[in-house]
Amino acid sequence: MDRAARDAPSLAPLGAGGALVVEQRVHVGDDDVVYHLTFTSDGARVRAGPAESPHLTVVVDAVTARQLQEGTLNAQQAAVAGRLKIRGDIGRLRAAGDALQSV
Repeated sequence: MDRAARDAPSLAPLGAGGALVVEQRVHVGDDDVVYHLTFTSDGARVRAGPAESPHLTVVVDAVTARQLQEGTLNAQQAAVAGRLKIRGDIGRLRAAGDALQSV
């Protein structure tokens, strides 16, 4: 995923106004799989584990994460259904707009 993030030109603008850090937590049984994405003017990176100070934290279950990845469910549908929770600076999320949809 890190290579795909670094190679995605649509992600470059996300870090233009200062770094944006998004942490994702996927509930898998009793555990969480956690990774974070960092967007800077130099591009995007994906790292395993929690972020030190994420601007946003996205929480989903494993089924929802898979459906989002496959494109059979979008984030708005998942959020309305209570299957996707977002914590943090929602203003940064709005500003990120369409570029985050490609992640």
